[in-house]
Amino acid sequence: MKNRLLAAAALGAALLVSACGGNREKFQIDGHFTGDVEGKTVYLTLAGIDPESRWHPEVLDSTVIRDGQFSFSGSVDEPTLLILKYFADERRGDSDERGLIMHPVVPLLIDGGTIRVEAAVDSLPSDFLFYAYGNYDYRHAEVTGSKLNSLYQEYQQGYARLNEVTSDITRQFNQRYYYDKDVDIDYIVAELDKLDAAKADERAFLSDFITRNRDNAAGVMALSETADKFSKAELDGLLGTLSKKMKASPMGRAVVDRVTVISKTAGGAHFADATLVDVAGEHHPLSEYLGKGNYTLLEFWASWCGPCRSSIPHLKDVYGLYHPQGFDIVSVSMDNSLDAWKKALDEEQMPWTQLACEDGFGQVARLYNFNGIPYCVLIGPDGEVVETNCRDARLDRQLVKLYGNKF
Repeated sequence: MKNRLLAAAALGAALLVSACGGNREKFQIDGHFTGDVEGKTVYLTLAGIDPESRWHPEVLDSTVIRDGQFSFSGSVDEPTLLILKYFADERRGDSDERGLIMHPVVPLLIDGGTIRVEAAVDSLPSDFLFYAYGNYDYRHAEVTGSKLNSLYQEYQQGYARLNEVTSDITRQFNQRYYYDKDVDIDYIVAELDKLDAAKADERAFLSDFITRNRDNAAGVMALSETADKFSKAELDGLLGTLSKKMKASPMGRAVVDRVTVISKTAGGAHFADATLVDVAGEHHPLSEYLGKGNYTLLEFWASWCGPCRSSIPHLKDVYGLYHPQGFDIVSVSMDNSLDAWKKALDEEQMPWTQLACEDGFGQVARLYNFNGIPYCVLIGPDGEVVETNCRDARLDRQLVKLYGNKF
């Protein structure tokens, strides 16, 4: 079927999520939203598997709320993650002159049957938070009628509970590290060790859920949405637990492909090579600089990125302290304009290797599985990924453990 966006419509808007062959399962979504919702629009979108489709979801249908009620119906060839997206006004983009626009959403793992959704729209989590963190708190939405979606809720709710712990530790630490600044290296190491223990609890919960649900779509979606939490060895093990049936399904094949890509640059993997350009226009593979017997920070940045530029003085400090012992840095620009990159280099005067991606946020960003900068990966002497997202305090902790305290 040709997917379409219906203009303001009937209470019972109908669609087919897929028109491929096979035995389709009919579904219906009956919704009741409270708040100032009369005459407002609800979209039904396809969540997708990869980050690109999450941030730019395909719109399947829309309808208008009447007396607080709305519904969608259609059919699916296999379990599919759909998102109800509520629009309080006519703004349909992600941002405007006032800044970021967040739209309330409810994710639904659909496999047929009738699902009932009850929610107060003002309390629903936003699309931005769900897309950015892959986590959804169902405490503000009552979803009934689907055993599979109940399993998906179990995973999301358990993950949300544990994520509150890591978020609280992170928030308190960042406040002191970035704003209060009354911190020493002992505090940094102790707090990050505490944070890592909390993240280990998250991974243990997720691993258990995925393993218990290795034969259904809820387990496969949990693996897809949280794959970047795991090391290469952990991802290899989780992929191995998935049932043959799930691996053979279209969703399963897509998730296996995605997780396989992520595992190639996860902790414990060998760095992924790529060819980049230097300021003279000469091309160099990353293997020219990485895995040469020393620890190297692979730092992705851009001239237009404020947090990247503000981190440069700290990078200069740690480079001055630890470069004599072998520590090195390779900075990789994600600028679309090489002229803007070169101008920033003249201004910043960073005394380490500088390279650029000629396609901006293209191949290398996909290769290293990031969609925001600054993003830093610590590479070991043998080329193994020691730690991903290793910057600022995390870099400090690693350097102290590797070389001793010089702060």
